[in-house]
Amino acid sequence: MADRFAAAIGAAVLSVGMIATGAIVSNTWQQNRELNQTLSVTGSAKKAITADLGILSGTLAVSGLTQAGANSELQAQSKLLLAALSAQGFEASKVERDPVSIDSVFELNAEGNSTGLVISYTGYQRYEVRSTNVQSIKKLSLSLNDVINQGVSFRVNQPQYLFTKLADVRIAMQEAAARDAKVRAERIVKATGQNLGNLRDASMGVIQVTPRDATEFEDSGALDTSSIDKDITAVVRLTFAIK
Repeated sequence: MADRFAAAIGAAVLSVGMIATGAIVSNTWQQNRELNQTLSVTGSAKKAITADLGILSGTLAVSGLTQAGANSELQAQSKLLLAALSAQGFEASKVERDPVSIDSVFELNAEGNSTGLVISYTGYQRYEVRSTNVQSIKKLSLSLNDVINQGVSFRVNQPQYLFTKLADVRIAMQEAAARDAKVRAERIVKATGQNLGNLRDASMGVIQVTPRDATEFEDSGALDTSSIDKDITAVVRLTFAIK
């Protein structure tokens, strides 16, 4: 009789233990399930900006039968170019000039190989102007056709329009993109009847500086220098726990 009573007690204890273990396992599974529920959202922020620095550069390239002749022609054309720049408000003191470079031009045989015989010389000199008045740079770039039509061999590069305060606005833009991502996440979980938990992960995309209202972006980031009016766009991806 005593043995039967002891066996019954043992069975009861075992049953209670199994129930408790099952409850613990169930609770742990539920906690892990909640722990693994996450939501990833992408937020963005865009701001219209205007270039505050314009740069225009180009190269004078002339030819001569001798080094002295090439240099003399280069100096003559330089005077015409500087006069044209001055007429647009860019005095000679505002024009950056590289040292003169004169290269030899060699005769080629029928196979296209150099014979070693110098037949002429080409002189080069690079010019550059900068201004915070970007419209003056744009106007200058359009006016240089007139001096080229006068016989000045000036190869003009495309104007560059830069926004020099990018570092000042980058952090603010990323903060705005992060706020946008959080708002998106809150609206999504609210629509599903859940609550937003702690932030699990955050990553920032590259800053994009594009022409105004551009629709194409580069994976590695864009830094437009061709337009005066631009947009700066920041993207942030956040991952939240859901509870």
